[in-house]
Amino acid sequence: MGVFKMNKQDPIKLVGWIIWWVETVLMVGGMGLTWFGSAMMSGMGGMMGHQWFGGSMMSGSSWLFGLGMLAGGFWLLWRVVIQIVAYIAIRHLDDRTNLTWPVLLIVLTFLGGFLYLIPGIWGIITYYQEPRQN
Repeated sequence: MGVFKMNKQDPIKLVGWIIWWVETVLMVGGMGLTWFGSAMMSGMGGMMGHQWFGGSMMSGSSWLFGLGMLAGGFWLLWRVVIQIVAYIAIRHLDDRTNLTWPVLLIVLTFLGGFLYLIPGIWGIITYYQEPRQN
């Protein structure tokens, strides 16, 4: 089957990947709707209006629109950083000897990736269920 050979996944990791994709789709869809909605509210009617690019965006009464676009860009950058960190944490989620990755997913919950609480708590529960040698 080549590249798309499916290995038997750990259930926590599988749920983590599903949540990662849901968060990614929500992020991209939300940005698309926000971008389209803000273009329509500003009276541009289309993405390639004469004020969309260029210096006139911040002049006159459209400075608030430009500020909103800037805030949306920062929000998108923040969400991309959260997704990258979540990707790394989910890749290491099957390591039952390390509590760092589930805790990191829980921290990401409070930073904006609300669904990451599920694999984070599940990872902590399985961490404490594993027998340990001290």
